[in-house]
Amino acid sequence: MANLKIEALKPFTLRVSLGLVSVACNSVVELDETLANSLITDGLAKEFTLITPEGNKNITANGDYDVTEYASVHVAVE
Repeated sequence: MANLKIEALKPFTLRVSLGLVSVACNSVVELDETLANSLITDGLAKEFTLITPEGNKNITANGDYDVTEYASVHVAVE
């Protein structure tokens, strides 16, 4: 079975073959896909996707911008 990386939205503890494992809020763990999907459905986690930034973004006006997907940002606001 495949594994899935998840990011914890809340702290929780799992019972695994090695015993109990605590997962802190905002930490990323790789789990069995079935267990990971169960935690996502229960609202304890979300699927973790690593974003590889690419390209450039030029900002010429004040405001809020989502620059997550850009490798660099040039701000020219006076």
